[in-house]
Amino acid sequence: KCLKSILVQTYVHFEIILINDGSKDNSAAICKTFAKQDKRFIYINQANQGVAMARNHGLKLAKGTYIGFVDADDIIEPNMFQNVVSPLTQNNYDVVLAHYKICNTDNFHIPKTKIPTKIYLGENEIKNNILKTYYSGGDSIVPALWNKIYKRSFIEQHHLKFHNQKAVRASDYWFNFEVFQHASSAFVIEHANYCYNNEVSGSIINSFRENQFEGFLDSQKKLLDANKNFKFKVDKATFYSPFYNNTNQDVGHDR
Repeated sequence: KCLKSILVQTYVHFEIILINDGSKDNSAAICKTFAKQDKRFIYINQANQGVAMARNHGLKLAKGTYIGFVDADDIIEPNMFQNVVSPLTQNNYDVVLAHYKICNTDNFHIPKTKIPTKIYLGENEIKNNILKTYYSGGDSIVPALWNKIYKRSFIEQHHLKFHNQKAVRASDYWFNFEVFQHASSAFVIEHANYCYNNEVSGSIINSFRENQFEGFLDSQKKLLDANKNFKFKVDKATFYSPFYNNTNQDVGHDR
């Protein structure tokens, strides 16, 4: 479903790098089939190294001016690529962000954001409207990879890559944290064409990890250390609320 949704995009000037990270299901066969059918699909097979290393492999191979990510259990609507690329006719942004849908079998909802939409965001606006959300309880459109496109030359200039870390949501959360520290321009579109599948029980985000508590604690420490440079005024109750909420949710899980 994911790859079929990419095939019907109204914007057609793209390459798709399929990284099969040691899957044990039928993913390899599916990837090979699509790669044979359409030359825009590039199939790569590697031993299981985790999502961070798979994404780094894709970054090394990518040739496009801009880079985006689509998770294999999600789908995108036909205008997704066209809508995120459209602002680039006005400005060569470092990052373009989009709203998105959280989809269940019978319905969906679009998470709200406080990030200004449809206006140019420079360094100060990025700091005060995006980076600041890491210290003020978070914002729905900031941490994920798949609702954004990134200028490839910008990623290469700042040597940005994904790191395997203990922190929950580490690879995308910390990648974007670095991105927005370096970005000098960004733009948020009003469209929500990415459909995040909220019903995949075996996904990383829905699975328990033995070091989740330590990971969240480590995240808060890293953010506070980085704030020595930002100097945001931090309300402790708001700052620690994601840590409390996820810890309470974790306690409720059966081991």
